[in-house]
Amino acid sequence: MVAMLEDGTPMNNTYPCTGGCACLFYNSNFKGATIRQGQGAKPANIPDYAPYNFYGEGAGSGQGVKNNAASGMSVAPVSSRPGEARPLG
Repeated sequence: MVAMLEDGTPMNNTYPCTGGCACLFYNSNFKGATIRQGQGAKPANIPDYAPYNFYGEGAGSGQGVKNNAASGMSVAPVSSRPGEARPLG
């Protein structure tokens, strides 16, 4: 399963981790393929990552998300602190 945008477009590497969303990355230091959830991305709430794959170019693209994420970040919504990224955890 691939994460989708609100309009039903599959997410890809042109949809970076930006305001109001959380992202998991296949590699450490926020590198490699990613999955984004939150503002503008569907689903916003993922209770089980088993059916989802990482997307985009780079290591891990097409691999399952569950048990394969090496790093993650959340980004504050634009209305509160533009562009502030912080590691999850």
